[in-house]
Amino acid sequence: MNEPLSKYGVFTAAPGEDLHGKLTLDRSKSELELWSDHPIDGLTDGYQTITGELEDGKTVTLLECIPQAGTLSIGAPTKFAHKYRFLPLYAVVGNHLFDGEFSHVSFVIDDADILFFDPGTFGSKSQDSARVALQHLNGIPDIEEGTHPFLSYWTGKTTILSGDMPVGFVAVEHQPTLTTSYGGGKIDNRIAVSVRFSSPLDARETEKIVARICRFLGILAGRPQNLLHFTVRKEHDGQPYRSTVYMNMLLRRPEEHEFSKLSNPVLALTNTAGQPEEFSRLMSVWLERDETWDPARSRFVTGWRKQRWYDEDRMVGAANAFDLIPQDAVPDSTLKEKVRNRSRLITAAIGETTPEIDLVTDAAVDLRHYFVHGDRPGKRRRELKRFFMFLTDTLEFVFCASDLIESGWDMRSWLNKNVRMNSFGWYLRNYPENLAKLKEH
Repeated sequence: MNEPLSKYGVFTAAPGEDLHGKLTLDRSKSELELWSDHPIDGLTDGYQTITGELEDGKTVTLLECIPQAGTLSIGAPTKFAHKYRFLPLYAVVGNHLFDGEFSHVSFVIDDADILFFDPGTFGSKSQDSARVALQHLNGIPDIEEGTHPFLSYWTGKTTILSGDMPVGFVAVEHQPTLTTSYGGGKIDNRIAVSVRFSSPLDARETEKIVARICRFLGILAGRPQNLLHFTVRKEHDGQPYRSTVYMNMLLRRPEEHEFSKLSNPVLALTNTAGQPEEFSRLMSVWLERDETWDPARSRFVTGWRKQRWYDEDRMVGAANAFDLIPQDAVPDSTLKEKVRNRSRLITAAIGETTPEIDLVTDAAVDLRHYFVHGDRPGKRRRELKRFFMFLTDTLEFVFCASDLIESGWDMRSWLNKNVRMNSFGWYLRNYPENLAKLKEH
C-alpha cells in the first residue's frame, strides 16, 4: 500500500524534545528510530503519537507507535548515544500535521478497473473522427492537422456511482492525471473509492471499515484486494488537501498462490457501472449485515485468502464459518443441517446447476470431522481426502453465494451471462464431473 518511504527528519516524541531520527514506512518493516544525547524518561511507555518534519519538508503524524527495545551505543564516543525505536501502526504524510480524525478517506484497490469499468468515459479517435474533432480546435494557436491525426479524450465525468451506505456516503470516482510535455502527452486514470463518514473516526475504526469494503469488493472481483493507495481528505485555512496514509499492519494478498485477475469486466459478479443502483443496494445491505456477520465472514476470508493453496486449516475454517453465522440465519442444529440450510438458497436460485448438493455438503462436513476428530468405527471419512479441494471449494461457495443472495444478489441473472471464468464460474463448470467422482466413492 503506497510506495515505501525512507527519510530522515526531526521528530517530537516528548514535550520539549525535538529528536533527529530516521523513518521507514514499508509495511511490517516500518520503523522510527530516534537519537538523543541523553536518556529520556517515559519515552517508551505505552502507545503514543509522534509528529515530525521530514527532510523533504513534508510533515508526518505517526499514530499508535509501539515502543521497541531502546539501545545504548557502546564504543567510540558519539553525539547521539541513545537510540529509541518504535513501530508506527499508522502514518499520515502530507503538508500539514494530522489531527487524528478521519472524516473523508479515499483508496485505490488493484481490481478497481475491472469492477468499475466505465465505458465511454475515456477513449481515442483516429483518422476521420479525429479530423472532425480537430476542426473544433482550429482556433487554438499551434494546432496543425497532419495526415494521420489521433486524439485521446476524457469526457470530464468523475463520479461512476455514489450513495448513502451504512458506513457513510460512498462514491466511486475517476481520478485522471493529464500530462503534456515537449515530446507528447497522455491521460492516466485510476479509480478510487471514497467514504465520507457520518462522524469522525480514529485510525483503527477507519481501517476496520475500509477492510470491510475491500472484503466485499474482493468477493465480487473473485480474489482478495490489496490497497494500492490510501489518502485522507482534510481542510486547512478553508482549502482542501490530501495526505497519504500508511496502514502498516494491513494484510496483503499472498502473491505466490493468488488467483488471476479477471480478464473482462463481465466476469465480475455484478455489473457495477452498468447497473449502479443494483450494485449500491447490494453493497448497502451487505455492509448493513456485516456487524453481526463479521465473525463468520472473517473466518471464511481467512481461508479464502489462501486462494490456490489448500490445507486442513482452510477446510476446517470453511466449515466452522457456518457455526458463526447469526442465529436468525441458520437453524440451531447440527453443522450438516446448517450447511444444507444455506445451500437451499442456491438451489432456489440455480438448482439445476448444483444437483444433489446436499450429498456434497454432507461429505464436506464429514471430511471436516475427520480432520478434527479422526475416523470413527464404521466411518470412511479418511477416503474423502481425495476430494479435498472440491469439498473445501463447496463450503466456501455455499457460504459466500448464500450470503450474497440474502443481501440481494441476482445469481440467476449472473449465471445467464454464461460466465465460467471466475471463481464461482470455475466451481460450477467443474461441478458435474466432481459430483460424479464423489458418487463413485
